[in-house]
Amino acid sequence: FIDECDDVVAFSQSTLDLYARAFPDSPGLKKARVEPHRLNGPALAKVEPRLDGILTIAVIGNISVQKGARIVKEMARLIMQNRLDARIVILGSLDEMEPMPCLEVLGPYQTHKLPELLARENTSVCLLPSICPETFSYATSEIMQMQLPVAVFDLGAPAERVRNYADGVIIDTLTAEAALAAIFKLRDQLAERRIEHFSK
Repeated sequence: FIDECDDVVAFSQSTLDLYARAFPDSPGLKKARVEPHRLNGPALAKVEPRLDGILTIAVIGNISVQKGARIVKEMARLIMQNRLDARIVILGSLDEMEPMPCLEVLGPYQTHKLPELLARENTSVCLLPSICPETFSYATSEIMQMQLPVAVFDLGAPAERVRNYADGVIIDTLTAEAALAAIFKLRDQLAERRIEHFSK
């Protein structure tokens, strides 16, 4: 089907790479081009991350198992078990939700209100916990537009975007432990960078 198409558009290079792995001899690859989605509506305002005190990890979207629901819940359990000075807040929904003091689900949101909501929650770092390679991620684009720190696993389009983002980190292991360690490290590095900037 793709070989017979006049035009082939992918929303990220990682999508094309996956297609090439599955169909390395496809003539469709020669016609393919990468064209990311565009965000609709006005640009989202910048949000200053909270880099001191309690670490607030914000997760945006409807988080299913494929989107990393079990990773998020395991992170919350580790925060509780190890008495870490951290909390997780979900702007959206979380599948298989388990009540925990350090995990809060705020429910549906309107995109234009994201800056206000994230600032109100004293967001430190945003996490995109998807465990499947996505072809594109609106949440990644929105977070970067707000200039907030962001952590993603090394999968799909989000990792492709965050690889060249100064305030991002790519988590190399698909575990809750690795995610927490990477997020704490990113927050600390950004806090040090801020101190150095103001001391000059």
